[in-house]
Amino acid sequence: MVGWYWCLYVWDFERQMIVVLDPLNMNLERNVLAEKHRRSLTLMHSEMCECSKMFFGERIDLEDNWKTEFVSMVGASCERYIKSYINY
Repeated sequence: MVGWYWCLYVWDFERQMIVVLDPLNMNLERNVLAEKHRRSLTLMHSEMCECSKMFFGERIDLEDNWKTEFVSMVGASCERYIKSYINY
């Protein structure tokens, strides 16, 4: 998790891509999102590499050539929901 709200990280093994859904910030630019999630993604991806080695040997290559995709929807924001939840 980044901050106090939830985010979703999905490892797409076929496309060697990590998909990030950050509902509160999906209207931000890609470089801002990349920096915001960099530490979390680095730590989790490193642990995924360790798990794959432990369970599958060297068959799954998680260390190189992985891309990151940030889900973005025009006009989407969870700010209204978050504010109403906080004021509840």
